Amino acid sequence: MSAHRIPDLLCFEAKTPLGRLQLALPVHDACNDAVGAALALAMAEPLLAELEGWLDVDIDPAPSEAVQHGANELDATVCDSALAPVGTRLRLPIDLIRESRGWPAALDGVEWNDLVFELELARFAKTPLPRNAWNIGGVLLLPGSFDSPWKVRLVERRLGIEMPAVWAGPGSPLQIAGAAVAIVEDHRNDWRVMLATPLCVGVQQCFGIEHGSGGPTSCLTIDEAEACAVLIAPRRETALARGTLIPALQGTGLWLAGPHGNAATQATTSSISEAQPA
Repeated sequence: MSAHRIPDLLCFEAKTPLGRLQLALPVHDACNDAVGAALALAMAEPLLAELEGWLDVDIDPAPSEAVQHGANELDATVCDSALAPVGTRLRLPIDLIRESRGWPAALDGVEWNDLVFELELARFAKTPLPRNAWNIGGVLLLPGSFDSPWKVRLVERRLGIEMPAVWAGPGSPLQIAGAAVAIVEDHRNDWRVMLATPLCVGVQQCFGIEHGSGGPTSCLTIDEAEACAVLIAPRRETALARGTLIPALQGTGLWLAGPHGNAATQATTSSISEAQPA
């Protein structure tokens, strides 16, 4: 049995007007001098050329110690040796992607890490539940779900971006309604109802980048088995309560079971209807 050596990573960094672009090339032989680094970088010239044309920036990489992880950066891996050695890692500022136009076919050989979003279904300026809701259970009506379309919000807090979306409720796909923009207000002072399961969104979906003759799909599938949501109190990160999303009148409600698994109808309408959307 022969041993397979894990390749080292040779790292480079290039400055752009919108932040740094980082590249990590897998190399099996040590590159301890400038000549070796230049030879290794030459293998990524097709990738760099495609990125320059796509992002409309000059990319002049210089050797660096290691890839640094920034809060507002996207990650990708090369899977086509025609661009660069397979396994080459790419990290670049989100603002570079946001300003891009079109999607070169050659970059189909680059796999981008999906972005993980939370889906915000409702916000309330005041507590939306009566004091005894935890003891008797009930259904919290989600006011926006009674509108057509139901406007919801996808939020990625690490990158500080959000996307508008519309949804017809459990059992239907989520429709992205616009490209990602910087979060203006995080609404941490409101009561929030969030889908319990995070949603993965591709980079092209996120930024609405055209690909070939059309745009990326704008629909996300939400399995009915994932139709659970959580209620988060103001200035908190963890869920105060978890329940199931169910049809309610002409909209959607969050079913919160009581200690014995039942939801009281009396708590469903009279007290909940007084809740004020944010």
